[in-house]
Amino acid sequence: EQQLNYRFHDQQELIGGFSYEDFYALPKTADLPHPFDPQKTYNEQNLFYDGTDNTLPIQLLDANYTNSAGYLQLQSVWNERWSSTIGLRYDKNSRYESTFNPRLGLIYKPVANTVIKLLYGEAFRAPAPVESLNIFGTFTGKKNEKGEYIAKSFRVPNLNLHPEKVRTTELSVSETWQENLTMSLSGYYTEVED
Repeated sequence: EQQLNYRFHDQQELIGGFSYEDFYALPKTADLPHPFDPQKTYNEQNLFYDGTDNTLPIQLLDANYTNSAGYLQLQSVWNERWSSTIGLRYDKNSRYESTFNPRLGLIYKPVANTVIKLLYGEAFRAPAPVESLNIFGTFTGKKNEKGEYIAKSFRVPNLNLHPEKVRTTELSVSETWQENLTMSLSGYYTEVED
């Protein structure tokens, strides 16, 4: 990740940056009946669930993906009482669609010791492989009337898990009574999709 700051003058500063991440993950799976052989690919391991008479192979999933992001934010001081922040972030995860996320902030100082902030922001969070691809569970060794193995508990992967989109509005009031004593009160409203 790289961040650059440019100050136009005492009242305005532009902050920009970008990041790039490259991931390869082999998420958690069921307990293995023998050690994983790093000389073989994950599909050549010949692994079967305990309690299935070596007939039900353990499914291993992997994920190879990238995250790229770029952002710009302008911070402005308009006068002794008012300042603002406006920003935009672009995210691209190779497993999902790209997204733009705005950020806005308005700061008001009615008196020297009081600060009131009104903030709005959006965020994107792609599910990590541990959330979407984990597979684990155990079988009892018994079968139901259809001949299917019965599991004690099981977690299956969710390949259709979507990224979360978060929108938050916040109102905050801070009061400084002494140099080492400040009290803050904040209220916020957040909506999360997917």
